[in-house]
Amino acid sequence: MRDHKRVAPLTTTDAQEITNYLTAARTDILQWLPGPEWNPAWQSEAARELGNTETRRDGSPWGDIPILWTYATAWLFISATIDCIDAICLCITTDTPAFVPDALTRIALEAGAKASWLLQSDIGARSRVARTTLIHHSSARQIRDTVHTVNSKRNPYPKWRTADYPPTIATVTSNAADLRLSCGYKQLVTHDGKAQRHFTCEGQTFPSTSRFASDFAARIRTPGAYSIWSNAVHAGWHAVTSDWHPADPYTLTRTTDRESIWAAAINAVACAMDPCHDALTLLGHNARLAQWHNSHMHGRRLIQRMNLQSDWTSPE
Repeated sequence: MRDHKRVAPLTTTDAQEITNYLTAARTDILQWLPGPEWNPAWQSEAARELGNTETRRDGSPWGDIPILWTYATAWLFISATIDCIDAICLCITTDTPAFVPDALTRIALEAGAKASWLLQSDIGARSRVARTTLIHHSSARQIRDTVHTVNSKRNPYPKWRTADYPPTIATVTSNAADLRLSCGYKQLVTHDGKAQRHFTCEGQTFPSTSRFASDFAARIRTPGAYSIWSNAVHAGWHAVTSDWHPADPYTLTRTTDRESIWAAAINAVACAMDPCHDALTLLGHNARLAQWHNSHMHGRRLIQRMNLQSDWTSPE
């Protein structure tokens, strides 16, 4: 810590500007996408998907329910990014250590990555529903593994049941079979040579957390951010000590890093705005896309006005 670079402290004006910026962004997003029941424009990509001709195992049509559920899943992830923005708003003060908004922005990054993956353009209704299936299967597998771990340590206490934390793997695979989605397992070799069994749906596999987040971080022009924010989430030594510096040989003082706090706030907004743009494009809401661009430009002007680095926003 003795070699720690002195940083510019976050001021009261900074804290108020950050709060105003975050509040305006979350207000805009909730106006553009007010809830999980999305209404697409005529002849939009979403409208075509809702009018799909896919059939179920019994020969009946899919209808719009599987697609609407996929859109609702994406909206829940976007909503999670907004929850992170709200939490950052509540914690920003001139005394806030950088690792607090960093950890919240890391969550927003992962939620935004999943929303963006679900809302990718031109993949079609079948592939989009398959991705929702992969997300639900991954969640069900994590719940199963957690329940098994807890139960192995709970003797003689009552056991937890995976059925209490739906959907279960059986439910996910049953629903996929009902939609005639091709599911199975395949062996993949990790970078260190280990073979792992991965669930597949329509030829797709669920990306790893680090792959999700790293790819999305690059998309919103924050390369390396995932590692920085992961350091905060895991209480890495640098994250815990970065705001501290020696006032003299025997005393440590804390100065909140202005640029670190601003970077977390601006990138938290990017994690929400990017999949929001994907959703508006999918739905064919061109007027709202114009509003999105206006909001995006407001963020760029704020960065200039506050004398911050100009590459902290995602591209238009």
